[in-house]
Amino acid sequence: MRELRPSIFDPEPKDFVLRARVFDSSKKQVGYDGILLPDRLNSNGDYGKLTIGNFYQKTATEYKFTVTAEKVVPIVWIDVTDSAKDQGLVVTFSDNAFTMTTRQTTVILTVRQNPQGIKLSANDLTICHLGNCGLGNQ
Repeated sequence: MRELRPSIFDPEPKDFVLRARVFDSSKKQVGYDGILLPDRLNSNGDYGKLTIGNFYQKTATEYKFTVTAEKVVPIVWIDVTDSAKDQGLVVTFSDNAFTMTTRQTTVILTVRQNPQGIKLSANDLTICHLGNCGLGNQ
């Protein structure tokens, strides 16, 4: 893909992620990006660091933030912390499981239930990738 620059994303020749987009005659994207991953993904691979930034509240129930990656990441997972869930917080994300093929993407979090009136911050989110999900070091 032309938009991936070696200085930001530097996969090895055996590692690849292909992203395809379909456009209509007016150059408007039709549907979602199509992602093709390698036949085998390596959970021991070096996928670099993922960070959450620019976290802010848009409306009473919506928050917006960016996810930034050092490299192409086959699987990114975003969730709220267990402590927030334990207080009854229920949210949805515009996307919380995706392939990171660009250096940065924007995510919208929508609060569905918040019985304790939690004021969210980036610290209430967890983010991980194929190499560190479930290892407690996100």
